[in-house]
Parts: sequence; structure tokens; C-alpha cells
Amino acid sequence: MTNSEPPRRRRPALTLDEIIACIVALGTMGTIFYFGTRPTGQSWFKGQSWFGATSTTQQSGVVPPLNSLGNQAIAKATPNPEPQVNPLTPRNSPSGETLPSVVPLIPLAGSLPIPSSGTTPQNLATPNIGASSPIVSPSPEVTSPVVSFPDVQDNYWAKPFIGVVAGQKLMTAIADGRFAPDQAMTRADFAQALQQVLALPTPDGSGNYPDVGTNNPAIGSIQAVTKAGFMKGYPDGQFKPNQPVTRQDVLVTLMSGLGLQPPQDAPQVLQVFQDANQIPAWANGKIAAATANNLVVNYPDVKVLQPQKTATRAEVAAFLYQALVKQGKAKPVNSPYVVKK
Repeated sequence: MTNSEPPRRRRPALTLDEIIACIVALGTMGTIFYFGTRPTGQSWFKGQSWFGATSTTQQSGVVPPLNSLGNQAIAKATPNPEPQVNPLTPRNSPSGETLPSVVPLIPLAGSLPIPSSGTTPQNLATPNIGASSPIVSPSPEVTSPVVSFPDVQDNYWAKPFIGVVAGQKLMTAIADGRFAPDQAMTRADFAQALQQVLALPTPDGSGNYPDVGTNNPAIGSIQAVTKAGFMKGYPDGQFKPNQPVTRQDVLVTLMSGLGLQPPQDAPQVLQVFQDANQIPAWANGKIAAATANNLVVNYPDVKVLQPQKTATRAEVAAFLYQALVKQGKAKPVNSPYVVKK
């Protein structure tokens, strides 16, 4: 009998399901090997997500849950995020006090005495404000329409002031619809503008002047500025509403109403004016305060104040506009005629 090897059995070929199972097994082992050997806290694309955006950890500073050891390691490496502050929420000061919100100008009616003597002209009062005077706090800027007038050309020096002042109804047109910028400012018109810019309430109607009729449109304003002590009548008991006011009268009265105190270097501040010697002694402090706070507007020469000159409607409009800027109710105008300390 011939001695021969038994025939070998051929191994059957792998089926499709077995091939897929091998691929899945190899992939799973490779994934486990990768995550087991990579440094903790790193991502596949150095902090970048699949879509190219910053990873959640870098974007918000919040560590996603991994495990106890991983969380501790990432927490040490991740800085604390800056607290988000809502600009509309009151913040606390370093001392722990809550910072107040914007406070509007405090009405001054009835809080200021009328001086009974002194060298102050009798047509305008300059009350002693003292420590009880209101503090001018910035107010939200008031957006008002800019009013145009047929007699105020685009190249007129006071046009930027007039348009806004008229838009806020601090000054209005005269009877024929013109602004009349070079016309003298009367006491009645100034009383109306002063009441508006200082937010003075209208009294109950008592204490009227004999030369101010009940049909006078300025009667309420005249009573308001009189009661607050910013203007007063003449020795004969009349108010003389059609009497003009001077430039220094307007500035002194505005300074008293805004509660702005004279600067310590008042004499040096006034040296900016070539005609500073024409300012009366009683008005030096207030004019210096007006100058230091950029309320003075001089045309055509910025260095000439002309304190005794009758104020025109355009000049008063410029002074009132600067008062609005001081209160935070208007944006500064880039005018070469605004006196800057």
C-alpha cells in the first residue's frame, strides 16, 4: 500500500459580514488607542471645532463634563471669564454704594432769595447760590428738530445754535415767522427762554406786574423767573417786558440758574478778553464761571466780550445752546466763536 498524506481541507473564504466585523473591530481598537494615549484636554484640531469655530471651552470659558480628573486639569488651565455687565443695570461703586442714574436738572423755583441791596442792576437778580445750589448733572441728550428761518442763512455765524434752540422751543420766531437774529433780546423773551432751559415750574399766577397783562404770552415765565429770584422788577414795580437785556446780564443769570461756581483763578480766566476791564466787579465771578464752562460765544472777535452791549437774539441763542451742552442735552458745536479757556 502506498503511504501518502491525507488531503488538506481548504479554508472557506470570509463572508461579507465577517469582513465588516473585522473592519469595525480594528477601527474601535484604533479609536481606543488614540484616546488612551493623547494628552488630556487637547482636541483634534488645537481648539478648533469641526466647523472652524472656537471650541466651547475657549469661547465661553465653561468646561464641558468629561471626567473628574479631566475636569480638574482643564479647570486649572482655563481662566475665569470676565463678568458681563449690563450697561442698563446700576453698578456698585468701590465703596459699596449704588451709583445713581442720570439726574435731571433740579427746578430752582422758590429756593433762591432775591437780593435786596448791592450794586447788582435792579432789572436782573443775581442770587447767592451758596452750598445749597443744585449740581448740574449730565442729562440724556435731547433730540430735537432743527428749525430753519428765512432770515437765517446757511453761512450765518449763529445758525448752528439757532436751529437747535428753536427746535427745543427755547426761542421762537417773531410775529411774521422770522427769527430776527440781530434784534435786541427783550426781558420777556429772555424770561421765557430761561424758564425752559432751567425747567422752572409756572406759579399759580400770583404776584403779577402791572405792566404785564394777563394776555401776555410770557406772563407765566415772568412769574416763574421772578419767584425763583433770577429776574425782578424795577423800583417802580414794573417788569418792563420789552426792555432789552445786556450780554453780561444773560451770562450772569444763566450761571446763577445752573449753579456753577466761580473758578479760583477768576481774574486769570477773564484775561482772555481784551475788554475785561469793562466787566463790573459784581459780575466778575459769574462771567469767569461762564468762560470756564464754555458758555461764552463772541462774534465777530472771540477775544472781545462786550459785556455792556445789548444782547441780540442770535447771541442769546448761542448762550442758551452752550447751556444745553453743559447739561448734556446737546452736542458741542465746532464754532470758532466759542470762547475756550
